[in-house]
Amino acid sequence: MFGARRARGLAPALREELARSQPQLLAMLTAMIPAMHSKAYRWVSEMEQIAKLSAGNTTGGAIIWGQPRLYEQLAAEFEQAAKIAESIGH
Repeated sequence: MFGARRARGLAPALREELARSQPQLLAMLTAMIPAMHSKAYRWVSEMEQIAKLSAGNTTGGAIIWGQPRLYEQLAAEFEQAAKIAESIGH
């Protein structure tokens, strides 16, 4: 959610809205999301297995198949950021 909004420059607006309407959710996401990026690669296979198990269920199928791709993207972004940080000596 935040990644897609960040890519479109909407993360500040989303953060403001959550702070106003869902402060507990924002606090939970703020605590969990940074740790999630370094572990995202672990969930790709698991989410693909879940998607295969529900292959006959057309309701929400795109969402289920989209989850592994989301975790792949998060893992790739984390890897890229780590490489950049390493290249500049951080």
